[in-house]
Amino acid sequence: GATSSDGMASVDDADAGADPARPEGDVVASDSRKGPLIDGVQATLVTVSKGQNKLSNDGIIGGNGKRHYQVLRVGHHVDEQRFEKQLVNSLVCCYAEEGNIGNAERWFSKANCARGVDASIEAFNALLRSAVKDGDWAKAEELFHRHTTPSLHPELGSLGPDSESFAIVVQAATQEGDFVRAERYIRLAGEHGLRLSKATFMLLIRRFLEKQDPRRAHHWMQVLVQDGCVKSPNYMPQTVRRELRQLRSARLV
Repeated sequence: GATSSDGMASVDDADAGADPARPEGDVVASDSRKGPLIDGVQATLVTVSKGQNKLSNDGIIGGNGKRHYQVLRVGHHVDEQRFEKQLVNSLVCCYAEEGNIGNAERWFSKANCARGVDASIEAFNALLRSAVKDGDWAKAEELFHRHTTPSLHPELGSLGPDSESFAIVVQAATQEGDFVRAERYIRLAGEHGLRLSKATFMLLIRRFLEKQDPRRAHHWMQVLVQDGCVKSPNYMPQTVRRELRQLRSARLV
């Protein structure tokens, strides 16, 4: 792709393999509306919407007879790495929410902490949620393994699953009746020093009661009482009494 003296950048089809994550990356938008949407156009839509770049008013007819619209660079990005990080993570979340896990994964792979483009926990959780929603447990397991073995994946830095990550997997497994997997991930969360939400425990407990398995329901109720959840360290009698007093005081205000 060539850059003209007036700061305009354009690319023909041969340039589609260029790194699309660069905010100033060359892009192409043709009015033929044929072929797949290339990464460069996706990046352009984001950069233009953020006011980082703007499109030229008139397209240019290229040698192949197609019309190309040039992207005009507006100013200079003070923090290119920060912008690229936001771009990559935003596109991961966008594709994951749409159920397009292939594109979400492809953009997630562009994250690299050595270049200052760190993957966010929001992007990781969106990707994980998309995988379990599709019932792709192999992908979910692979994501967890990748992010709990930082020595094998240094490009991910210190990124690891949080309480929400574990809740996503436990709730999805519980909904599917895969209680072995659900219990395994609850224990794994504990090994990582993380508490799950009360809603996650209550879902598992209710499902065990529906399954006529009061023993396991009672076990996880005891775990919730003793070890607590994200919002409360435990539900021992003294904790419950304190919360009740706070609740009564709030009602008097």
